[in-house]
Amino acid sequence: MLPTQLSFDTNEINNIYRNDTHNIELGLPSNQIVDIRLGNNKLFFGTSGGLGYLDLDGSYFFKSYLTDSLPYGSNPCVVTKQLDDSYIIVASGGQSIEIASETYPSGTGIGYSLNNGESWNYKNQPVDPIPDGNSKYQIMSWGGQDLNQLAVTTQINNITYDLAVIGDYIYSASWAGGIRRFKFQNIELGLPDDNLNPWEPIPLPMDNQSILKCGFINTQEYELNPNDPTNGGSHNHKGFSVFSHNDSTIWVGTAGGINKGIIDQNTNCIDWEHFNSLDHGFSGNWIIGFNYQVDNNRIWAITWSTGGIERNALSYTDDGGITWNVPYQLEELNIKFYNIFTHNSIIYASSEQGLWKSTDGENWAVFPIVVGNDGQQILSPIVYSSIILNETNQELWVGTPDGIAKTENFGLNWIIYRDIGNEIYQDVNNLIESFYVYPNPTNSYARFAFENYTSNAKLDIFNFSMEEVISIKNPVLFENELYNNTGEFFWDCKNSNGYKVANGVYFCRLKNDYTTKWTKLMVID
Repeated sequence: MLPTQLSFDTNEINNIYRNDTHNIELGLPSNQIVDIRLGNNKLFFGTSGGLGYLDLDGSYFFKSYLTDSLPYGSNPCVVTKQLDDSYIIVASGGQSIEIASETYPSGTGIGYSLNNGESWNYKNQPVDPIPDGNSKYQIMSWGGQDLNQLAVTTQINNITYDLAVIGDYIYSASWAGGIRRFKFQNIELGLPDDNLNPWEPIPLPMDNQSILKCGFINTQEYELNPNDPTNGGSHNHKGFSVFSHNDSTIWVGTAGGINKGIIDQNTNCIDWEHFNSLDHGFSGNWIIGFNYQVDNNRIWAITWSTGGIERNALSYTDDGGITWNVPYQLEELNIKFYNIFTHNSIIYASSEQGLWKSTDGENWAVFPIVVGNDGQQILSPIVYSSIILNETNQELWVGTPDGIAKTENFGLNWIIYRDIGNEIYQDVNNLIESFYVYPNPTNSYARFAFENYTSNAKLDIFNFSMEEVISIKNPVLFENELYNNTGEFFWDCKNSNGYKVANGVYFCRLKNDYTTKWTKLMVID
């Protein structure tokens, strides 16, 4: 659910052991935690390097899945849902593709498990066949009608930012692919060669339509096309979010507003109503996500600006989407939110400026900078996701670009979980580095990790003219079972006078007892 913020990593994995259905690695694939979801006595973590999990048995051994049935690369989205006595887990995949010196996001499919992660199934990213002749269009069938649809024949810009499990279907929201679904259960038996659960494109209202009723579409005028309007398309066909809390109503967010759909329980066809920010009051027409607040039957939407007078904020409706409200405090902040989690009357909102909390939806407070009990600190101000795990002690988990944080006393004390194993020390030649800085390049903070920790260690940072910028002492011991005796320095990209340093290359010297090591760091805004 992060179309402009998420970077995509794919790391080689070592230290593998096998269970009955797939390989597992100790530790999470990445410290960049995008999604946190609860399964059956498991927490699932979507990261920039793949899917991980934690068994909630008190052991706190984080693990990573290694299986060809999970998509390659990053996890833009992970969802879970209880089905009978187990959970379905669904994760999307993405990577960055470079074409003619330009970088584009590319979808790598989705993986889904019907048994709480014990085994996995893989589904390719939805890609249409190339139409015959010179046409760019194909005919799709919907509600007994044939409609024109732009054929999406590539995975480029076709990446699943959001997922939903509704009835017998898994739904995908993608910029180029739009809203699509496939059937994952109660599939009718057929011939072995039959494709019984294909990806099915779902038509949404065009930009100029407020309703789209199944079976009553003007086939001469309608076109399912996620191009810009200047190229004959509709912003409302660019999917970014999909959500349901009752299997009969579906909410879809696009680059052109909010869509509420009523699903026919017999035919699974959908009647749509389309809302825009100007007429219905939400803050912006780019809709990144939804959530449902059970206490007051309220639907929340993450609403980003598409320009003009629109604002980045959260918006909510108490009347099924007819009218929307924007908390004044959030509208004034004009910051981007990434995820919403509700717990009884409390709303947690993850944003580019930390984790926000409200008990009434109107008045909000941000959690302070996260510092662990051992002195570690989450250096990034960004929070991607949060979840309340325990009703009794309000166990709150937070996912950031710099690791996971957990508190059991409303943020007074934190435990930070981060792994500096392969992600930090493995270089491009698969060699182990004993002094390493990341992220590199950076624009706000950097971590310097080193082995053979001693309390005398000191970090000196010099500019390109070899003038000392700052000297840092008192490293933090990183307690890690795989990398004992490892230390870290933090730098906020400021000089000794507290001013942000200029863009450029910086030379970094580690003195650790009788050992001296050097590395380079680039700072870029």
